[in-house]
Amino acid sequence: MSEELDFSEIVGDDLYSSGVRTGIMIALYGIRKITFTDLLISTGLPRSSFYSHLKYLSENQYITVRTEITLRRPLTFIRITDTGMRKVENYFRIIEKYRQKNNE
Repeated sequence: MSEELDFSEIVGDDLYSSGVRTGIMIALYGIRKITFTDLLISTGLPRSSFYSHLKYLSENQYITVRTEITLRRPLTFIRITDTGMRKVENYFRIIEKYRQKNNE
């Protein structure tokens, strides 16, 4: 794959057109699962904006949003999907390729 195509994969992908979505995906790549409330608080976003980002990620099957019954109360969890994992890994691969090229 040429460098131009790699770059256009990131620039032309709506997932990466938003720093918030990119940040959510990278965070989920590292932790795999988080409660809705914890992720909302960590982003610092208004609830309505947060919902719209989650809706996009969920509709594109990058994350799942599920409510689970716990001993204390029901909690909503956000999980990264295999598709989401591959998207982040591809993002890292492209970024690393450019980092290495700049260090040559």
